[in-house]
Amino acid sequence: MGYFRFVLYFAVAGLVVALAIFAWHAAGLDSWVNTKTQYNLFRLQLIIYPSSIIFMGFHGAEKSIIYKVLVFSSFINIAYYSIIGSLTWLGIYKNKFFLLILAIALGTFWWKLLNM
Repeated sequence: MGYFRFVLYFAVAGLVVALAIFAWHAAGLDSWVNTKTQYNLFRLQLIIYPSSIIFMGFHGAEKSIIYKVLVFSSFINIAYYSIIGSLTWLGIYKNKFFLLILAIALGTFWWKLLNM
């Protein structure tokens, strides 16, 4: 598989994750879970959609602003997933060292994000 197609698949996954999580919250499906489960779902959301943290400052804002924030955070998530896809492709097809860099970078990023 070529580099650009591989990275494109990761970018599309980043967009799908962003839209799915936004739809989950917009539909109010997160309101039925208990506090412990909601906390764990929020932590999972930060792992798979880290730019969703941008929404924290916009609770109660008008819909036009929320949609602009959604577009902006989706672009960030697409870029995030594209970088992961790029390093994964380089690690698979070029040099395994890129997989090590990816694992260390993601582990550090997620650890910092989840311990804020």
